[in-house]
Amino acid sequence: MDPGLPATIFKMVVRVQQDESEMRLLSNGEAIAVALVLNRTDLLPAAYTNILEAIELLGEDWLKACIMVRKAM
Repeated sequence: MDPGLPATIFKMVVRVQQDESEMRLLSNGEAIAVALVLNRTDLLPAAYTNILEAIELLGEDWLKACIMVRKAM
């Protein structure tokens, strides 16, 4: 895993917490990561409303980074 990935995800989470319209600027993977960290399934991209499919898209490194960010919040 890229050591900077958790920090990158954290910054995206903070931006979305401040302004949910920031979600539209994120890629599907980034949006999924933010939605999972915030425990907000309503923020999942329309094409990935199934949580398992969304997690599958993220991959192992991104999922681990999301877990690290969530635990740090």
